[in-house]
Amino acid sequence: MKKALLVIDMQNFCVGVNHSDYFNYDNDDLINSVNQVIAHNNGNLVIYIQNILRQDEENPFAPFEAYEGTKEVELVEGLLIVSDYVFKKYTG
Repeated sequence: MKKALLVIDMQNFCVGVNHSDYFNYDNDDLINSVNQVIAHNNGNLVIYIQNILRQDEENPFAPFEAYEGTKEVELVEGLLIVSDYVFKKYTG
């Protein structure tokens, strides 16, 4: 049976250079660790999931702004991209 790896929320607003203060990670270390996992899944399906807020919907409880079409929702620079399977998620 073939395996799949889900890479979720590796976006600029979470782990990018100007990430939201809500997320407190060692960004470089996290990106490197995720890249190692992706590299070790050679031959398996790798799927990227982006968390996106719709601009036409008010979300006063969101501690970040991650609206469709903004740089914040793009996959973070330095992330190993090995497939075209990138899906947008609009609900929690």
